Amino acid sequence: MWSTIRGTTWISPFWIVLILIGSTGAVRAQTAWFVDGYHGGVYGHYPDGYTRFIVDTLKQHPAWKINLEIEPETWDRVKTNEPTAYAELQALAADQTAGGRIEFVNPTYAQSYLWNISGESIIRQFQYGIKKVREHFTGAVFSTYSAEEPCFTSALPGILKSLGYRNAALKNPDTCWGGYVHGEDHPLGLVLQYSGIGLWGRRYAIAGPTTVHYALVPHRGRWDQAEISGESAAWNEPLMAVLANSNGPTREGRQSMLELSGSGWEMTTMTVEGKSRFIRLFNAAGDDRAQRLSLDGRAANVSLVELNGNTRETLRATVTPDRRTTVELAIPRFGVRTIRLDDCAP
Repeated sequence: MWSTIRGTTWISPFWIVLILIGSTGAVRAQTAWFVDGYHGGVYGHYPDGYTRFIVDTLKQHPAWKINLEIEPETWDRVKTNEPTAYAELQALAADQTAGGRIEFVNPTYAQSYLWNISGESIIRQFQYGIKKVREHFTGAVFSTYSAEEPCFTSALPGILKSLGYRNAALKNPDTCWGGYVHGEDHPLGLVLQYSGIGLWGRRYAIAGPTTVHYALVPHRGRWDQAEISGESAAWNEPLMAVLANSNGPTREGRQSMLELSGSGWEMTTMTVEGKSRFIRLFNAAGDDRAQRLSLDGRAANVSLVELNGNTRETLRATVTPDRRTTVELAIPRFGVRTIRLDDCAP
């Protein structure tokens, strides 16, 4: 859903992203598109009464189309504080076709910067946020991604595609609120803090020193040979174990829930939903060759699924004499795959 509104007083340039679409070959005029809408959330930039303002403005200008980049938890508060305007906005957003007037473009749960968190955290930001938005707007469709904040990361295209997105509007990843800069002749630089008068007259003051925590990992050889990605995961997201009572038969000796025949892959998460078990794998430093996965227990069906839940492929699985399910899977470097095991039994 694209809008070509220009010069409107109710939309700050803070919310406008300009995209130039061109092609190689013969020189021709480029088409300029504007993505217009509202950005903010319950923890900032969304004061009480704002929903009424959006609804009334849309009614005042029937031809306008907008996008919403609103922190999903905001709608919990709006439902309580502005119930009438909330219901009217639901009605306006009910049409999610190309002829509709409202599109949800960035559903991340906390509108986090994405370049400085792990790939699994990015996935959870989208999944939790989409679930929350659909609690309030049941038919919400997510097909175009756009964000005001500096959220671009190399992991984003694959994640968006697996979530079902078809388009993305990208912008300069550096703003005064945070971001990164990088050039051919200088190292990576990070924006840590902004000082001065910001939006709506708010003064951002630096009251004390900024503390940065970091780790230096001496290693020999290339980063992939040293498994730097694994070191980063152990540092930033250490494994936490919880003792629990066994609900099934116990076995003596060492038992592994998941084993891989090769190296370079990481299991970033494992969750259980009903009778299904979901395992996410990330090829952090391995090659493109297939690995054999050995999973504890028997599964009635094993399949690859997208991040939006759609089945991508059914995997051929075998059960070994020691009651382990094995499958073969190839993942390109930096690729992410989610495996679903149905009706798992010990």
